[in-house]
Amino acid sequence: QQAESDPETVTVHVQPIQPGEYWLGLMCTELEDPLLMKHLNIGYGVVVMEVVPNSPAAAAGLQAQDILIQVGEEPLKNLKTLVDTTEKTKDAP
Repeated sequence: QQAESDPETVTVHVQPIQPGEYWLGLMCTELEDPLLMKHLNIGYGVVVMEVVPNSPAAAAGLQAQDILIQVGEEPLKNLKTLVDTTEKTKDAP
């Protein structure tokens, strides 16, 4: 374990989310990099960290490093919104 003053120390904030019935096949984290947000002119988003092969996310063409900013008309301001919106729309055409 590295000391907090070590410049190589990285802090990761994990927000546990109950998995829903519908599985997307991706691992995400909330976008928290102010410089990137300013450069992209966005105030929120969810960063795709990993896409499971042969998953619905892979079939949709999602890739690691993608930044999701909305699902349908719903802004993705946090991971809970992604899970909740996916659950609500799972049976939609």
